[in-house]
Amino acid sequence: MGWIVATLRLNWANLTANKGVFATMALLMALQNLLYFLLWVAFFARISSLKGWGLQEVTFLYAAGAIGFGIFFSVLGGCDQLSRTIQTGQLDLCLTRPRSVLLSALLLRMRADSLGDIVGGFVMLALFGPSLTQLPLILALSVSMGMIYVAARLTIHSLAFWGLDDESPEKGFIAFLIAATNPQNGFSPWAKVVLLSVIPAGYIALLPVEILHHFSWSFLAWQFSASTTLLALAVLVFHLGLRRYESGNTSIGLR
Repeated sequence: MGWIVATLRLNWANLTANKGVFATMALLMALQNLLYFLLWVAFFARISSLKGWGLQEVTFLYAAGAIGFGIFFSVLGGCDQLSRTIQTGQLDLCLTRPRSVLLSALLLRMRADSLGDIVGGFVMLALFGPSLTQLPLILALSVSMGMIYVAARLTIHSLAFWGLDDESPEKGFIAFLIAATNPQNGFSPWAKVVLLSVIPAGYIALLPVEILHHFSWSFLAWQFSASTTLLALAVLVFHLGLRRYESGNTSIGLR
């Protein structure tokens, strides 16, 4: 664990070396999220509900998702460039270290803009969110939602081991992000099944809202079991791909 702490300290020092740039990136991301969210505020100012969802539900969806996203990707900043790390042979740097290859790759950097996601999320909660008495549950669900974001991004980027180019994975993750940040309460039962299995966006934009509305320990356990399982599967996909990786300074070979 000592190397993780040392890596995080070094990454933090690099991230905050230019405090003006650091603060600007975080602030711009927070403002971007808030400006987009204000479109929903304007929408619900004219229409009271959207198939049973109101402003509080959408606030939770965006705020909790942003907080969970920011918690993980502010630290695991190497995830969004993992496919490029694989394709360009930079993964060699992680292979030479006597520690987890995956964790080393994910900890290659930190992201200031993801810290802005956290700030923006808490501002949304403070202005339009549910009761503060639900804050512990909201934070717990944020962590679970963040785990699913990591699982999705890691799985998609690991496809670079099978020859997918270094730009397509992030485009695929953005598509998943769009699906996971849209209200899904109005979908048909079959669509909800798909969103809780094939495309697990339902564990971000569907089940957490239901847990917040009608709390039960069994549903919360289901949520965390799903997020843990999806993350474990993502790690498995990475390690299966790693077996195909051939060392190279600028490119890789795939067996």
